[in-house]
Amino acid sequence: MHMRAMQRDQNHTTYEIELACRRLWFLNQRMKPEVARARGGPTGDWKRPFAELPELAHCGYRQLRSAEPLPMHCHDGVLEICFVHRGHVTWRAEGRICPLVGGEVLCIAPGRPHGGHDGLNQPSSVYWLGLQLSEKLPEAYLSLPREEALLVYGELAALPTAIFPATDTFASRFDRLVRLIGAPRHVMAVTEVRAALLGLVVELIRVSRHREPRPKWSEEIASVIELMRKHVTWALSIEDLADRVGWSPSHLKARFRREVGMPPAEFYLRHRVECARQEIMTTQTPLARVAQEYGFGSSQYLATCFRRITGRSPSSYRAARTSCRNHPNKRPAIER
Repeated sequence: MHMRAMQRDQNHTTYEIELACRRLWFLNQRMKPEVARARGGPTGDWKRPFAELPELAHCGYRQLRSAEPLPMHCHDGVLEICFVHRGHVTWRAEGRICPLVGGEVLCIAPGRPHGGHDGLNQPSSVYWLGLQLSEKLPEAYLSLPREEALLVYGELAALPTAIFPATDTFASRFDRLVRLIGAPRHVMAVTEVRAALLGLVVELIRVSRHREPRPKWSEEIASVIELMRKHVTWALSIEDLADRVGWSPSHLKARFRREVGMPPAEFYLRHRVECARQEIMTTQTPLARVAQEYGFGSSQYLATCFRRITGRSPSSYRAARTSCRNHPNKRPAIER
């Protein structure tokens, strides 16, 4: 009897240790994006990830499940590369509106102002990289031989602020670089980071040389999007949309994500939130009526979706816009 009790206690202790290890692993996974961001975020102050790599100004990854503030800012002497891995964002750069979907890159020339359209960063998965371009660096850029260093530096310095599609390996190269920067230091750490950075830079130069217009959606996906835009009061189900184009729901989801950069349900939701936002911004229609008009059912559900996409509640958004119209020189505050 005594032996059974001891065995039971030992098994319980082993289970607790395993549970603690799993919790620690999960916490570590949750912290990784924050560590990457702390080593160099897209805004604010940062310290260089590696003092031995003066070319690397900042680098990181961020997965947003709801909108966050992204005010206008700039980086003097730094070429910034923003890669949207998943989702759909609308940024501003040099005064132009820049909509991007998953699989696209925004290259921002040094010193050019940029930020989120309306001061917000929409739900998405984004990598970013800042490359220092200094007159002291060209002849030894990334520790390359002189001729190669001048060639790479010249290519980067000539890049304009522009959007172009990424290659299939862009995400894996970015992910490797971010993970190496966040990993514990060891004797080969700088060498590994330099090699990963050089591979990403070469890939960037290659795709920027062959910039092509954003590919249009296929006829089937375009018809699905048109159906979404026509049916905002009564949202169609994914099964209904798939049936309209003669596809299975699973095939529609896969094709839609590949061509548009996000699931069809998310695209549909964002479109209806945008329609509601325009209504809230330009009229005094009661929020309950706006919710019914755009298929949300209740003002509470509208508020939940609206906050996730725009970063603020419908009522505060309307109040801020009203205040902005009454006081043209006052910018609306971003609700945190």
